[in-house]
Amino acid sequence: MIRLLASWMMVVFLVVCGCSSDDGEDSKDIVTDLTQDVSNVDAHTGLDVVDSDIGADEESDIPVAVDPIVLPAEPLTPSIFTADLGTASEGIAFGPDGLMYLSSSDGRIYRLHADATMEVYVDLLPLADGVGTGNAGIAFGPDGALYVCRYEGDRIEKVTLGDTPTVEEFASVENPNSVLFDSQGRLWFTSSNSNGGPGFVGRFDDDAVVVVVPEVVYANGLAFSPDEFTLYFTSTDPGSVWKIAVDADGNTVGDPEMIADGDDCAVSDGLLMGRDGTLFIAGFGSAKVLAYQNGALCTVAEIPGGMELVGVASMAWGEGEFNAGSIYATNLMAPRIVEIVIE
Repeated sequence: MIRLLASWMMVVFLVVCGCSSDDGEDSKDIVTDLTQDVSNVDAHTGLDVVDSDIGADEESDIPVAVDPIVLPAEPLTPSIFTADLGTASEGIAFGPDGLMYLSSSDGRIYRLHADATMEVYVDLLPLADGVGTGNAGIAFGPDGALYVCRYEGDRIEKVTLGDTPTVEEFASVENPNSVLFDSQGRLWFTSSNSNGGPGFVGRFDDDAVVVVVPEVVYANGLAFSPDEFTLYFTSTDPGSVWKIAVDADGNTVGDPEMIADGDDCAVSDGLLMGRDGTLFIAGFGSAKVLAYQNGALCTVAEIPGGMELVGVASMAWGEGEFNAGSIYATNLMAPRIVEIVIE
């Protein structure tokens, strides 16, 4: 999700392969259906809630045990899922219909099927004269609607799905880049630039924006740990990944801690959480997909001898007819989607 860095197409980043040890305000009215119960989420988060006999009127929030993700000994070579988009894309999410949705740099939302056939699903709202069509991260809410970051329009838009989808402005946010719903239905987001200065990580609390982590230089990707007590985010310029503790009410505890930086994280972009707590990182500038697991940063995927993954932006686990063990990734610099088969 890197609108201001798209002009870096001719820059080549020299990176070193391998693993490194861990070093370390206003909004529109927020619709009430965002707070509906979403206690069970997909298998890759490990957040499925199980009942117990604690009490007749009580429910246990003990996560179901999950198998660990085994990372490859050598970096994987991604396959091209489709190279026929005709336009670059950034945001990616799988809908309640099991289809892939993409936010495109041409101001549209595309919908793709598992056989790689695609269609223009809906045109987003027009932006002001002289402003580009930049779209960034997308996420489906508990209400089944798609929420879209209109980075260059300083707003988040809501797409209500259907035979005739509708688009409306949801909230005014300066340079929104990523959106993420937690299991309580709360909407979290990053603002890459705020009033001309550093961005921040925020969330919506009823009809107000709460700044969760202030002063983040080009805040970008977001991901929660499986238990949702740790929030991860990227600082794209020059490139680092951070974490901060969060309590059950969505309040931060302590200060942010940097967990990864360096050449491999150069211009780092989107984040994706695995079911066991493995964090995947889109290395926009390093032309890699990385993983942070057990305190180490490793290269999971790259294309040998080339920079074809330069611009890798957002990632999602396959759902529906797509392979649930694959990561699908967008590319802001090229009109293609890649598939990385993890399992």
